[in-house]
Amino acid sequence: MSCPKSVRPAGPDCRRGFTLIELLVVIAIIAVLIGLLLPAVQAAREAARRAQCVNNLKQVALASHNYHDVNGVFPPGCGFVAAANVFGNWTYRRGLNPFIEMLQFYEGTTIYSAYNTNIHVYRCENTTVLEVGVKSLWCPSDGIVSQRNLRPTGGDFSGWCPPSAVYMNYTSYMANAGIWAVDARPPAIDGSWAAGADNFLNVGNGVMWVGRSVPIGGITDGTSNTLLFAEGREAPSHASNAVRWWPAGNYGQGMFISLFPINAYKKYPEVGYSHSYNTYCSPSSNHPGGANAAFADGSVKFLKETIDSWPSGVDQNGFPVGVTLNTAQDSSGGGTTTPVLGPNVRPGIFQALSTRAGGEVISADAY
Repeated sequence: MSCPKSVRPAGPDCRRGFTLIELLVVIAIIAVLIGLLLPAVQAAREAARRAQCVNNLKQVALASHNYHDVNGVFPPGCGFVAAANVFGNWTYRRGLNPFIEMLQFYEGTTIYSAYNTNIHVYRCENTTVLEVGVKSLWCPSDGIVSQRNLRPTGGDFSGWCPPSAVYMNYTSYMANAGIWAVDARPPAIDGSWAAGADNFLNVGNGVMWVGRSVPIGGITDGTSNTLLFAEGREAPSHASNAVRWWPAGNYGQGMFISLFPINAYKKYPEVGYSHSYNTYCSPSSNHPGGANAAFADGSVKFLKETIDSWPSGVDQNGFPVGVTLNTAQDSSGGGTTTPVLGPNVRPGIFQALSTRAGGEVISADAY
């Protein structure tokens, strides 16, 4: 039975299917729609991850204020605990960072109870704490930070007791140590200081730096214009000096400096991780265009990677143009280093936000 084109009654003998061309057109239209929709879906997911990251930083900032209420100062950038055979003299700068100090104030009481505060964090007695992954310190946009890292026997943990592999975990956040990586390395492991090192540490201009921190009254630039914490993405290659262990207090781990701008690893890849003043010590993130940061008033803001910084770039030594490294060595072997600004060298808005008492006047629309 054939049906006239003008009359198409329903029935099994008079059905019309899709032609191949029509089917291909429909598939093409669906593919185009999916292609248009996919960026929107990805943007929505990133917005959700960024919101979670903001919440994490908010909780860390509030924890630091709760710590301040109890102790009268913000937690130090890292503490000093003598420990033989663990990273040598670098031990002093690697332990007891703000996140260990504040555990009781961001739902980490159980972890803190397992921590032996009388010995260094990198001792076998504190393995339980080392191997804990703290999810509130992980930015959801950083897929690497949630992956446990197996550290084999030997190498970094050659002094471990008993010798065994250790699972280390990361953090996405760092405390504000200021512009400079104030460096002091006591030569002994008994807690004694190199001559002059204690005074040198006092030149730190952030809020939490090596062995030092300040009360809220010491932030004379204003709490709304001074950074407390910022993001730091994990390096995909885990390069030397570029691993953010969550209990560590070294620069680029528990603390950041503002010598280089946000996401400087993209702008200055030639600097690498060769010295204490490297791009890995600056805030960074996997969020497009910048990184989240918590301020001393408890607020969290997104800082664009285009924020005003040193205007002249970096030189062949990996320092901002016009900034040189001054190194002093005392008779007992303790080393101290700090950069020195040349004439007419102006720090940018980003550097000003990292100082607690620089006297800068910063407009809210400048970042």
